[in-house]
Amino acid sequence: MRASAIQLRPDLDYLRRLQRFIRRFCDRHGVEEALHGRVQLACEEWFVNVVKHGFGGGADAAGSSGPPRITVRLGLARTGELVVRLADNAPPFNPDDHPLPDLSSPAEQRPIGGLGVYLIRKLASRYRYERADGRNELTLHMAASGERKSGSEYGEEPT
Repeated sequence: MRASAIQLRPDLDYLRRLQRFIRRFCDRHGVEEALHGRVQLACEEWFVNVVKHGFGGGADAAGSSGPPRITVRLGLARTGELVVRLADNAPPFNPDDHPLPDLSSPAEQRPIGGLGVYLIRKLASRYRYERADGRNELTLHMAASGERKSGSEYGEEPT
């Protein structure tokens, strides 16, 4: 099986550990640099948002079920896609429940926030969110070409 996982504390000091984990996985499996960059950006954005908003800035935030946990799992699907599974036990957060930002007005006139979810959705070929066993689970499928398929459809599991 060509998959690896890492457990992280919801602490921004663990961001570098996440970055190294992604780099090692991509290097070990010959993932092209452009795809590695997209995976890195999507995971960093998700991780920072979960720490800041989901856990309120740190591992001591109340409201989660059990000790705060963040898991990132990377796998290569038979189709050549990189499959990223992001899981945490912060309060529920479904990206589909949040409207896409209005990018037609100048940046200085737009409200702050909301671009992270938009960016993650744009970087993935397709994605799926579910809430299961007290955990947010976001699965991203990322094709080497960056080709985006419609909606949040879900496909093949990592091999």
